Amino acid sequence: MKFYMWADKESDLLGPIRDTARAYGITPEIIGEGAIIEPRGEINESSDFVFKIFALKEAVSKLKDDEIVCCTDAFDVLYQDNEDAIREKFLSFNCDIVYSAEKLYSNQYRGYRGHFDKRAKTAYRYVNAGGVIGYARAIRTMLGTITSEKRFMENADEPKAAERLMRNAYEGLLSLGAKTIGRSPLRGMARRLLPNPGALKYAPRKISGKFSDQTRIGQYVATNPDNLDIRLDYGCKIFWCIAGEWDDIESHYEVKNKRITNKNTGSSPSFIHVVMLDKYPHILAGFYGLIMGKNR
Repeated sequence: MKFYMWADKESDLLGPIRDTARAYGITPEIIGEGAIIEPRGEINESSDFVFKIFALKEAVSKLKDDEIVCCTDAFDVLYQDNEDAIREKFLSFNCDIVYSAEKLYSNQYRGYRGHFDKRAKTAYRYVNAGGVIGYARAIRTMLGTITSEKRFMENADEPKAAERLMRNAYEGLLSLGAKTIGRSPLRGMARRLLPNPGALKYAPRKISGKFSDQTRIGQYVATNPDNLDIRLDYGCKIFWCIAGEWDDIESHYEVKNKRITNKNTGSSPSFIHVVMLDKYPHILAGFYGLIMGKNR
């Protein structure tokens, strides 16, 4: 089994993930070192955190098909399980890939939100790209498709003026119909006569947040062009991303048998992901203290 962590550079800030991983006998390998993280408009191996996709693709290219691979973000993630426990949890899903799930729909195309809402089993219903575990073969297939197909690597968030006009006209007329004629046959006629922008090649895709690696992963999971068995960790069995729980974090966890437990799911996650670390370093510090205190 291989453990990786995405990081653009070596840093003392990697101390928490390294310390907690070491406490459970794991030494995760850095991938992505040297990347320059900045949005640039064009898509390349450094912009908008897309380096994470290319770095993991390169790492799994060297592995046997049935090797289990686990990769997380680095600076804001803590370990809370050993290799055997993490492997056992993954195998219990009986699938190709498991992604972390979070409560917030962020940095993803708005049009796919319904897909995730329909399938949700808990409040943790949306893809978080900061934690993934799966077979090397499946991850290699997924990332190969994402990096080779334009629809995944092209930011379509800004349509041309003519395209915006078409969509705005469509939505405006339907809105007018709803206000004036309700659900009468005339509204149905309007729907039939007006072109549905969703069916047009140029249909713009609006993003909740910014265009990033998570945008691409969310799109892939929603469309699943390779028919892989991809699951979200709805129960935070392996990954717990605390997005949206920052301000009342104390109400979302408790310590049971010296382990941090998610009170919402009753699970004791293998990884705890404190996103927006720049604003909430005290949360990471608190969890770090609990984990390391147990292992002293």
